[in-house]
Amino acid sequence: MTTNWADRVLGCLLGGALGDALGAPVEFAALDEIRARFGPHGPDAPAEAFGRRGAITDDTQMTLFTVDGLVRAGVARRFRGERDPLLPVQHAYQRWLHTQGVPWEEAAGPFLADCPEPDGWLVRVPELFDRRAPGKTCLRSLDTFARTGTPATFAHRINDSKGCGGVMRAAPAALWSTDLSEVFRVGATIAALTHSHPSGFLPAGALAVIVRQLLWDQPLERALWSAMAELRRWPRHEETETALHRAFQLAQRGAPAPEEVERHLGGGWVGEEALAIALCAALVADDDVELALRIAVNHSGDSDSTGAICGNIVGATLGASRLPARWLAGLELRSVIEELAGDAAAEFGSTPPRDEEWLRRYPAWYDGFTPAPDTEAPTHILSTVDGSGAGDAPGRAERVLGCVLGGAVGDALGYAVEFDPLPKIRQKHGDQGLTDFVDAYRPAGSISDDTQMSLFTLEGLIRAHLRKRLTGEDRTTHEIQHAYQRWLHTQGQEWAEVAGPFLATHPEPDGWLVATRALFQRRAPGHTCVNALQRFAAGNEPGSVTNKINDSKGCGGVMRAAPAAFVATDRSSAFRLGADLAALTHTHPSGYLSAGALAVIVWELLRGVPLTDSVHSALSELEDWDGHEETTRALGNALRVAAGGVPTPEEVEARLGLGWVGEETLAMAVCAALVAGDDVELALRIAVNHSGDSDSVGAVCGNILGAALGVRRLPRRWLDRLELREVIERLTLDALAEFGPTPPTDEEHLRRYPVGVSHVPQPAQEPHAAPHPAPDPASSAPELANDSSGEDTPAEEERLLALWRTFRQGSGDLPKTVELALHVLADAIDTNAELRAAARKTPSDQP
Repeated sequence: MTTNWADRVLGCLLGGALGDALGAPVEFAALDEIRARFGPHGPDAPAEAFGRRGAITDDTQMTLFTVDGLVRAGVARRFRGERDPLLPVQHAYQRWLHTQGVPWEEAAGPFLADCPEPDGWLVRVPELFDRRAPGKTCLRSLDTFARTGTPATFAHRINDSKGCGGVMRAAPAALWSTDLSEVFRVGATIAALTHSHPSGFLPAGALAVIVRQLLWDQPLERALWSAMAELRRWPRHEETETALHRAFQLAQRGAPAPEEVERHLGGGWVGEEALAIALCAALVADDDVELALRIAVNHSGDSDSTGAICGNIVGATLGASRLPARWLAGLELRSVIEELAGDAAAEFGSTPPRDEEWLRRYPAWYDGFTPAPDTEAPTHILSTVDGSGAGDAPGRAERVLGCVLGGAVGDALGYAVEFDPLPKIRQKHGDQGLTDFVDAYRPAGSISDDTQMSLFTLEGLIRAHLRKRLTGEDRTTHEIQHAYQRWLHTQGQEWAEVAGPFLATHPEPDGWLVATRALFQRRAPGHTCVNALQRFAAGNEPGSVTNKINDSKGCGGVMRAAPAAFVATDRSSAFRLGADLAALTHTHPSGYLSAGALAVIVWELLRGVPLTDSVHSALSELEDWDGHEETTRALGNALRVAAGGVPTPEEVEARLGLGWVGEETLAMAVCAALVAGDDVELALRIAVNHSGDSDSVGAVCGNILGAALGVRRLPRRWLDRLELREVIERLTLDALAEFGPTPPTDEEHLRRYPVGVSHVPQPAQEPHAAPHPAPDPASSAPELANDSSGEDTPAEEERLLALWRTFRQGSGDLPKTVELALHVLADAIDTNAELRAAARKTPSDQP
């Protein structure tokens, strides 16, 4: 064993963290954006990410938990004879999942019986509880283990992912053995816990062997050939072998330009590419750590992962003493990394500790366990604790109402200046631009086609949900298409001309929404939407992500997509539904992927997830979709612009665009919401004051703000003047009722939302069911005003509308009657126990 063993182990972990921190600020940036911000050679030191310089990402977090799991496995091997590190590492990853906001009882899976609380010292480091864009595949795979109790293995595959999330955390496997075959197996095994494609776990095995050889003072080139020899023993190794050969060949030519890296080696989003980029950079730079890491991160791909892997390699090669001190000075969690690296070097050194304090730090109680049988998944395995509705946090119902009303408010604010260039806006409204509703094309507070189509989207979703629970048919896009044809009818076209195939079963447009005469107003409808719906009416197949009907990426898809979040059961289904409904009219990837991303953001916000983390969830979902690069870059730009503080309109236009296309609209809306925090008026002013599509950006920003903050935070002076407010509220409350676990069963509901079924089956009455606690609003609720639709609503909806109007007509804080009613409604659609407790007030708490 070499005398600088501990320094190389520390160098491997610190180097990985440095590469991660260097790449984090540019992970989602295109190469030209990196150069514009940092110069021709990219960043020369870790820049700001996640609100600080030197910030690590999920790559380093998971690497640290890998070390923790391997150290525990080493203890179990010494004291209990356990030879396989799989279970201790799996346990470590479940503890990491807990740090990402998942309650331990949901994350622990079968470990819960022996470990009722997460144990050890690492999980008690509070900084590790920050979400740093965790990979979707890792989260899902660990969720699957928590539910089934069965670890993923080479034989038990749980997905077909070869993302780089397996290799980016695998370097510590080098510590496990002096046998290179065993090192390769362990590296591949721990990657296969989450990534089941051979190119997802074989690069991890290769990296482990490379690092193992470097720790034993072997030259990097020789370490590479050792890894290649082990790699060839495994089936389906060809993709990884080819990538490593290309990396070596490119390095022989000297330092490659970033364009050459991308052309020959890829973007690093998948395992073999990430390892190849990191290896090439390390080979070229020799002992120049800064040069190696700059090469590793300066490209348009997964910069933090390629930087982290390169850092593992150069750190293991040179040791911690050769890492740049100026970078280390600002590295997040440096002391934690140093402490853990010291423990790892001790456990896998010649005289590992045997004292009781060591066993408290790294408990080794593993006896193995019988995998749990398949059980129903928890309702929200990835839910966060701050979405419970307790205290001042808005409940789900308030967030849903806020999302729909907020979108309409943003639309109405921006509609007045949609076609005005910035100089004209300032000339008409002052240097600060538009700050309030104004008369323009229509009276102040008028909505545009954006809100119209959002309402018909929501109505289509209600019908689709109703159809599915009554007939079992899942025809969501069919019902949304039908809803859009009804909207097209409101734009001045005869039903017989726009109904298309629906005419045979619907000789007249049906339902209450299309009977609202105030919707029969043309409000600058988008040409792409109109043309796509007319094309469908003429007998053509509808647009979809697989049936391209145009090459439009206009913002008409994303501006109506937020309601998709209301019915989705998880992030992926939210993304898919948002993309599907946008693709009915816009079939360029950036036209529908931006809609999917918005649906994920709103889905997360409805559960109380912070906006920054919600955006990173959307970025994770985007990774699996072809053509995501434009939308991914746009969201990355939004995060970077927002990190710089409130931007001027000129900065918004220069760095994010004008909002005429989907990815720009989403980016501008996200940036405005992030910058303004809980200042709704500031956010919407930023969103609409530019020379672009002001109403669409305002609408999307309003959706985000309302979902994040709840309806109570929307400006009353704007809500009071909002066109069609009664209609918006009634439709949204109907949606909340329909999407809950006890949806309406009265005939009136079916008449309002017809789906071709003449009778709603009545559920069997539980003989001993306790009544649902709810306040009696009779003494405090005012009389209901007549709605413009002229139709009666069921008693429960009347009650909710009455309670809501109590707030609308009051002043100051939300009246207790309404607050309680909203919590009761939230209780009906959310199974979170804390939310139920907050909703069920004691009699002394009730008004």
